[in-house]
Amino acid sequence: MLAASVFDLIFPAIQRGGYTQGVIGLVIGTIFFIISESWLGDREPKIGEIRGASARRVLLILGTLFIHSFPEGVAVGVGYGAGKTSSQLGLLLALAIGIQNIPERIAVALPLRAEGVPVSRCILLAIF
Repeated sequence: MLAASVFDLIFPAIQRGGYTQGVIGLVIGTIFFIISESWLGDREPKIGEIRGASARRVLLILGTLFIHSFPEGVAVGVGYGAGKTSSQLGLLLALAIGIQNIPERIAVALPLRAEGVPVSRCILLAIF
């Protein structure tokens, strides 16, 4: 994951947007994780029957993918509003993102299921 982050995310961000935008993105991401950690602090998170470190992992996965979904939705909206052929571009983007989301949502559901969460709740949380 570290190599993927550096070579597939950070370097391309710096190449496309320059060092300033790349550093700003890294700082914002770091601040987000610092705030998340301080918010959790000494709290004992509970998701259904899941507690402690397992609940923290689940919250991290859910939170990360929830935030990750926002720009995907924006991309689909921009695709639909992009001009004459916008409906074709929007549909293509929606389909591509939908297919790409299948393994992401499985990544949400499997750890939950491994912790004993009922299948119906796993499905709901994966969709959320």
